[in-house]
Amino acid sequence: MRKLKETDYAYFAGLIDADGSIHIDRFKDKRKKHGLYTYALRVKIGQSDIEAIKWLSETFGGTYRYYQYDRPGAYNKKGLYYWCPNNQKAAFLLEKSLPYLQIKKEQAKLAIKFAKMLTKSAIGIKLTVQQRELRETCAVKMRFLNQRKVA
Repeated sequence: MRKLKETDYAYFAGLIDADGSIHIDRFKDKRKKHGLYTYALRVKIGQSDIEAIKWLSETFGGTYRYYQYDRPGAYNKKGLYYWCPNNQKAAFLLEKSLPYLQIKKEQAKLAIKFAKMLTKSAIGIKLTVQQRELRETCAVKMRFLNQRKVA
């Protein structure tokens, strides 16, 4: 991996604003019987052309996947390439690109705040009710910020 420049983070910000999403996934762990939610920060950039996705993978690391939409009525028959950093890596990239974001700046700020709650030392440690409520609040705020705005 080469030494990163500010222009790399600016280009990343442009890709997020144009073709990306920032969200907090909430899911139940099927292996655990407690019935409580687990939360994860996700950043996803998808394009039908592979060049920008390859650049992301080569510049920031990680892998990408190709999804072919074969269901009837799929709007993009070509399929899409996706690159998805998660949790701390996603938060780091968002923090570095924050000055360059225009459209998804509020989502990025919330994502960075959320990622600070996710410490490696907390793995395997039960969360308090207050910690769970704070994570749920962040997830709900993110869903609100990501709603499509009608002009």
